[in-house]
Amino acid sequence: MNEPIHYHENFELVFLSNARGVTRRVGDHVSELRTDHELVLIGPNLPHGWDRVRGGEKTIKEFAIQWPNDLFDDKLLRRHQFSDLRHLLDRSNRGLAFSQPTIQAVRLRIESIQWSDNFDTFLELIGLLHQLALDRENTTLSRRLYQEHIAIKANCLRTEKALAYMKQHYGQNISLANLADLVNMTEGAFSRFIKKKTGQSFIETLTNIRINRAVRLLVETSLSVNEIAFQCGFQNLSNFNRLFKKAEGLTPTQFRAKFMP
Repeated sequence: MNEPIHYHENFELVFLSNARGVTRRVGDHVSELRTDHELVLIGPNLPHGWDRVRGGEKTIKEFAIQWPNDLFDDKLLRRHQFSDLRHLLDRSNRGLAFSQPTIQAVRLRIESIQWSDNFDTFLELIGLLHQLALDRENTTLSRRLYQEHIAIKANCLRTEKALAYMKQHYGQNISLANLADLVNMTEGAFSRFIKKKTGQSFIETLTNIRINRAVRLLVETSLSVNEIAFQCGFQNLSNFNRLFKKAEGLTPTQFRAKFMP
């Protein structure tokens, strides 16, 4: 099988059989599979794909279940009875690989589910996810999130407005004064405010958004590193390389070479 790197808004549960020798790529994680069976839960907007690196012409079976990212209401997931499910879905934002005993336990269940909007399928999906949530040996794959998401400690319209502006205009010159004026605060007050709400300074928040976008462009396009740097709002290439390596542990060129086959 050769599935190019892609991402989508849905959650996706991917099961592979006869997969030994296939390369798994999820977020910034890359590895060659050492077992015949693979089961991974992929969160929304997380880049992923699988491709053969060796193994001849053997037939690889694939079963995938997708469901909308808003299928489970936030109020439902906040209930105590759904805490395991909420934790599972939250962790899927980095990709989750399940243990071999769990794969064998749910294999037939996965192969029998064909996602649809009917109530029986909904109940079956909840049952399957609950079973997966009990796997204490699952493994988180990607080191970073790919949702251009900043954790917010409290719901706040000012915070959401500021983050939305940064995500929309990340390629432009955004100053602390711009955002302070946007939310009708002084620069000093806004600086303290954004740190309290996100746990990051204004510069750290903006840099995180820009690096996330740069990662996508490195994976999804053939733009040069220099073009990506300037498109993502970095006016200095050496500064971009330094900040990218600090966040990812690799330079942009090294990251692209590792991620792309």
